[in-house]
Amino acid sequence: MTFGVSLAGAALATVIVLIACVAEISRTVARPTPGAQSASGNAPGTGLLGRVLPYLTVVFAAFAPLATGIYLVTSIGWSIAERRLFHRREARKSPGAGPSVAPDRAKRGTVIPPGRPG
Repeated sequence: MTFGVSLAGAALATVIVLIACVAEISRTVARPTPGAQSASGNAPGTGLLGRVLPYLTVVFAAFAPLATGIYLVTSIGWSIAERRLFHRREARKSPGAGPSVAPDRAKRGTVIPPGRPG
């Protein structure tokens, strides 16, 4: 007696594992910074719902069609990449920095608005 796994079953299992991995990455990336606190005094997203919610997509993908699972992996992965890019850009900016002065125009005091090339 053999227990064969169909190609569709293997693909679905792979997508579910990928969704679980991406959910874990999403949960760790969305972890609040140590100084962030909400009005209740707790850091946002640290409750039970914040820890469990990313994994509900895994449960959903187990009952949804394969294309939906592939969409979930792509969508969550894309949002993680965007979030990391935006956090990296924000980390480069210092909190009180205004417009920068171009090095070659520093003597004249010409100010360049942020985001524009010098």
